[in-house]
Amino acid sequence: MRLTRDIVEIFHRGSRIAAHVRLATPQWDPVVKPEHMPEEHRKYAQYNAEEFTAWAAGVGENTAGVVRYFLTSGREVEQGYKSCASLTKLAKNYGNAVLEDACERVLRLTSMPTIRNISTLCRSAADRKTAGEKPPAQQESRGGGITRGASYYSKGGHRHDEAGND
Repeated sequence: MRLTRDIVEIFHRGSRIAAHVRLATPQWDPVVKPEHMPEEHRKYAQYNAEEFTAWAAGVGENTAGVVRYFLTSGREVEQGYKSCASLTKLAKNYGNAVLEDACERVLRLTSMPTIRNISTLCRSAADRKTAGEKPPAQQESRGGGITRGASYYSKGGHRHDEAGND
């Protein structure tokens, strides 16, 4: 980087890659030029909280709750944009109903939802659907395994014979 009284120049491996007129007054906020940003970063500059909020309300109340959490959990609203964009991708991949169900389940389990949790729930719902299984709440007991009855627990978890010996 080379700074003069009038120009700021940026070099990479000896080649100048950018030159800008130096501002006379100090700037507290960064000056961001979209043409200097990678294509993926330009997408984030176009996001806004109102669009995410309106989209989520159209999906359902639980998805709207997750979006509210993402937009308010960071120091700046923009910190939640990536998570909100990931939610929209999940809706495209799995459908609004699956996303809404996953958001409802994750909000029931935690007050701090994550994309990873929601994505896992969406994926498992899709896997169940392709396998033709019922959701976990509707699955019947398959039997087998070890089942302990009431007498096991009423004695503090230990099996005692009638004489009191272990």
